[in-house]
Amino acid sequence: MNAEIYFPRNGKAFGQTADKSFEETIKKLNGINVNIIYKTEINLTGESIAEALKVSDSGEEKIGIIFIADAMPYDSAQRAQEFFESIGIISKVKRVEAECIDPVQEDLQAMAAAAEKSKKKKKKGGKYEQDIFEEENEEELIDISSSSVNVHIAMKRFYAFTAEYNGKLIVLLPPHEELQTNFNTVIYTAAHNVMSPKKKRSFWKRFIPCKGDRPVDVIRKIILILAICTFIVSSYMLINILFIEPAVNDRTTASIRDLLVSTVEGESSETKKKTDGSEGTLSDFSKLLSSNSDTVGWITMPNTVIDYVVVQSPKDAQAVANGEDPYYLYRDFYGNDTKYGSIFLDYRSTLDSKNML
Repeated sequence: MNAEIYFPRNGKAFGQTADKSFEETIKKLNGINVNIIYKTEINLTGESIAEALKVSDSGEEKIGIIFIADAMPYDSAQRAQEFFESIGIISKVKRVEAECIDPVQEDLQAMAAAAEKSKKKKKKGGKYEQDIFEEENEEELIDISSSSVNVHIAMKRFYAFTAEYNGKLIVLLPPHEELQTNFNTVIYTAAHNVMSPKKKRSFWKRFIPCKGDRPVDVIRKIILILAICTFIVSSYMLINILFIEPAVNDRTTASIRDLLVSTVEGESSETKKKTDGSEGTLSDFSKLLSSNSDTVGWITMPNTVIDYVVVQSPKDAQAVANGEDPYYLYRDFYGNDTKYGSIFLDYRSTLDSKNML
């Protein structure tokens, strides 16, 4: 794709295109299908840019992409939209995130070699002594070890804004000096990200460790997954304790009370005074007994919420002997597990006893 670069008139960016590094940048751009045809100096005003766009549009080279170098620093798509509209470009603005790697000291190896040459060692008494040399201006030479050279890398992240104009892609570049890097780095990185935009990851891949993730990203995702699982489990336990279990217990208690009430209402007052069977069981409890044969009574305390059935399990004696809990300590009337349990009569007590536990 043929491309053109608009430079601010008398700007530093245009001056950097005269050295060999820009020629290398041109070759790199060709590798990503960006062929720089023209370098044009203009005034960065709406009128001048609009006129330059008309000239670029009338050429036979079929310019497909135009870079506007060292444009004003637009930090939002809205401000970039206003800039494009000022030069007659009315289209949706897209923000392209770019991240480049720029060596802080490109000639560090050469500096190390030069420093090594400036060192002289003399063997004296079995030990090595290093002479200190000074230049004519008496400034101490920088000592850089050539045996182990660390190249510090600075990550430069910036945003370029793009818009379409007559089939061309207009790319608004930030000032390279504000990024503390050179123009070659800015234009190549921006062009690379414009021509080969990063594919957006799916929603799930942002949270699930995937192949190619950095170790720090894998750790972050694992911690996030553990935190989400902890939140879900804790929320369920809290809801279960505060709402679900109380509601189930209330419903169970109400169903038991309905059994007693329906029995009483279905019989005459004369029948209620009679007993059913030789054991003296009141007929009021016939439905309760049919639902649970462990029923032994009902306890009610006026002016309180206590109004429950009383049960007694024949298994408690053996359970206590084995060191186990009484059967109804954590079970309801129907034998279902519940932390509320049931009101039960101790296995050592009898119905005809004056002291019941």
